[in-house]
Amino acid sequence: MSAAEIPPAAAPAAPPRMTRRLLAWARTRLHEVVADERVDGANAWIHRGRQVRAISRLLPFVIVGNVLNTMATSLVAWDVISHTLLIGWSVFVVGGIVAAGQLWRSMLRGQELAAASAFSYWQVAGHSALYALLWVALPVYVFPAVGHSGQLLIAGVTAGMLCVGSFLLTPHAPAALAYAAIMTVGSVIGLGRASVTDNFNLMILLAAYSSTIVAIIWFNARVFLAGARAESEKEKQQQLVGLLLRDFEENTSDWLWEVSRQGLLRHVSARLEQSFARPAAELQRLRFVDLLESVIDREDPHGRAALHRLRDALGRHAAFRDIELPVVVQGQRRWWSLTAKPLLDNKGQKVGWRGVGSDVTRERTARGELARLANYDTLTGLANRHLFSQQLEGLRHTADQQPRPCSLMLLDLDNFKMVNDTLGHEVGDEVLRLVARRLRERIQPGDLLARLGGDEFALLSWETTDPAVVAQRAQGLVDSMNEPCVVEDARIEMRTSIGIALAPSDGDRPQALLRSADLALYAAKGAGRNTWRFYDEQMAERARARLTMQHELRDA
Repeated sequence: MSAAEIPPAAAPAAPPRMTRRLLAWARTRLHEVVADERVDGANAWIHRGRQVRAISRLLPFVIVGNVLNTMATSLVAWDVISHTLLIGWSVFVVGGIVAAGQLWRSMLRGQELAAASAFSYWQVAGHSALYALLWVALPVYVFPAVGHSGQLLIAGVTAGMLCVGSFLLTPHAPAALAYAAIMTVGSVIGLGRASVTDNFNLMILLAAYSSTIVAIIWFNARVFLAGARAESEKEKQQQLVGLLLRDFEENTSDWLWEVSRQGLLRHVSARLEQSFARPAAELQRLRFVDLLESVIDREDPHGRAALHRLRDALGRHAAFRDIELPVVVQGQRRWWSLTAKPLLDNKGQKVGWRGVGSDVTRERTARGELARLANYDTLTGLANRHLFSQQLEGLRHTADQQPRPCSLMLLDLDNFKMVNDTLGHEVGDEVLRLVARRLRERIQPGDLLARLGGDEFALLSWETTDPAVVAQRAQGLVDSMNEPCVVEDARIEMRTSIGIALAPSDGDRPQALLRSADLALYAAKGAGRNTWRFYDEQMAERARARLTMQHELRDA
């Protein structure tokens, strides 16, 4: 046959599908009890370390039991084998487990977090198998030679070693399975050497007993490794949360706080120290509420009210949001916003509080500025028409739905248009500021002085409603304009006319009261200006007559 006729070598046949499935199933089951880098990544070292540490912790108790079992077995075999061989076996058995314990501990790397390599892990399994082989060798050898009572003692000790040793090694499935298998096989061999016929039932029972132990080993090993993996994931999440929280505190003005059941701070962060301007040791000695009370701005009524709300929420164990407190720290006035919820234990009992504090000084200042711009005139600093209208609505907001008594004065500067036309608007604006300052000096607590627009002002008083007192105050406002306004070396003579209306006699609704005051102002201007007038019904009648005459002239 020529070279051209030689058939190519056949490719190796792929394993049957059933075999591949069995191999995949076996790998999956193995990964349930054995940590592996392909499944657990870098955490495999940690999981293996936890498995080795778990079986190392109980070794002192096992050593004591092992010494007792070795002494009992040696007494039974004392007259059967050489004393030198028996003593050597005893030394190797007891010394071997002590040496294994020291070796296993040396495999763990790290003081706070144990870790073990794959080689060390399987080395532990080899040690366990070797120890089981060493221990079971003597019972296998002497079992046929001792009497019935000796056989019972050796069988009981061996069964105890099988059970206790397997359960001790349960976190480490390969070590436990190797140990249990060797102890079982050795026990079966020992029973067979004595008499297969007489001990057959015991051999069957031992096989069933060992199968149960294997099942328990597998189940407990799965549970242990699953717990180790869950613990690692929990630690990973905690580290991630810790990093995020540290990054959060470093890059924002917020600070996290947590208090115990007694109200004492826990886990004081650098941001919290900075906010209170106190060291952590001092902060942790005081109750959180007492700390807040020590920095609260006592001159601000909002601070006392907010602190009362905070104490009430803490007392009721109720979550709260955005309680804003004015505080003074190192002489600087700040605003803090607190949000928190109670911490509960497994029984639902309160064990503390956890929350976040935010420095909202800028936001509070911005809100205050927006409120000022919305409610106050930027030129004079007086209330504007919007705030005046809101306050005037209080005329009909009383408990018994009756109009609220008040006095309303409308002021208009006489000949102000001429100032703007001749001297310019900048001078006119300065005149308005001077007028506002003079009027402000004449008002009383509780009064609302507003600029309605242009050269129109209004004074609303809920306290002064007696006509005689109102007239006296109106004359004082007129007199306040007697002194000329000096602006840029120009002496400007300013005069004002005032219309007065009283509620509820001149109007029990805001618009009605405004109309009455406006008619009174018209009358004051008609009377020669620089004076004041109260509203009366004749003013309304004359206004209606003028309106009728205007309509008739237009229609003529």
